[in-house]
Amino acid sequence: MNLKLNNFTRLLEKKAAPVSSAIWKPVENLEKDMHILEIARNAVLEHNKELMTYKANNSHDDHVLVFEKVVSAETLQQEVDHHEGVKYRLVISANGAKYEALVWEKVTSFKPLP
Repeated sequence: MNLKLNNFTRLLEKKAAPVSSAIWKPVENLEKDMHILEIARNAVLEHNKELMTYKANNSHDDHVLVFEKVVSAETLQQEVDHHEGVKYRLVISANGAKYEALVWEKVTSFKPLP
């Protein structure tokens, strides 16, 4: 399984308009969905890795995020370049603020073993 963090942005009080007219489905029982929790934690980890790489090359003063909880999650079944997958739109609480993470999850290879 391949997870790719497409976007991670801090949500402001004024919510932006939806990116597309695609139909996103809300995820129910967030507190019990371990897969969503894993994806959200990985999104924060990936953001922090990118931040550390950026900091190493620049003197930018962003702070490392500490995951708190998943506020909301939506899914979208999608096919890109002949690969089916699921896109997740997560609202994550970290460092006392809300962030939106867009994550694409797809199977990159699946074949029988001898």
